[in-house]
Amino acid sequence: MPPAGIRARAAASGLLMAAAFLPLALGWLAWLGLVPLFSALASLARAGAPLRRCFAAGYLYGFAFYLAGLHWVAQMSTAAMTLAWLRYPAWVAAAAYLGLFGGLSALLAAWLVRRARFPFPVALVVAFLAVEELRGAGELGFPWFQLGYSQHAFLPVVQLASLGSVSLVTLWMLALNALAARSPILGDVRGQGVQRGQHGHLECQRAGRRLGRPAGAQRQAQRRGQADECGDAV
Repeated sequence: MPPAGIRARAAASGLLMAAAFLPLALGWLAWLGLVPLFSALASLARAGAPLRRCFAAGYLYGFAFYLAGLHWVAQMSTAAMTLAWLRYPAWVAAAAYLGLFGGLSALLAAWLVRRARFPFPVALVVAFLAVEELRGAGELGFPWFQLGYSQHAFLPVVQLASLGSVSLVTLWMLALNALAARSPILGDVRGQGVQRGQHGHLECQRAGRRLGRPAGAQRQAQRRGQADECGDAV
């Protein structure tokens, strides 16, 4: 499991994004609602956390998002239900299943950064948009809650859909969140990204070998270098 701070940020993003949809319909929250999650994923990447932790953070975001967004399942009328209590496990099960797409988005973003060397903001946009499209595809797709739908009350933003459907609106919102997560005010500014953290770690190793330090001294140098270059993970 990710550290508590990472979990809190992921869950906060899920609740903020759910509030951007009905019944609250606070669409402006979607402009920044993913910033806590994106900054949490950046922290995990800088710390060199396993990909499964990135998946776990994304899953927690997705579960919180869909659990709040699908609240109406638990409020369905019992008039036509033989077993009315089933609406509650169905609500949780639906959120648990759809949360997998949030985990997949985070996992794909981390993989694009580490293996394909994508810049982190670009990886976030590409991964989350691709998984959004996957979630809504096919006969069993679930296109509800695509990020672009939260902007129905903002005519200038919604007009993007005339050029590229709701997917273009979603792309715009993802890019806005990814850029906001990099800002010194809203984002996580401890370190300058995955590449710098990895570079500092490797430089510490090389310096220790060049100086012929014993293994214990090399490990201390690595820890100091990681603290200086990467910052804390949370």
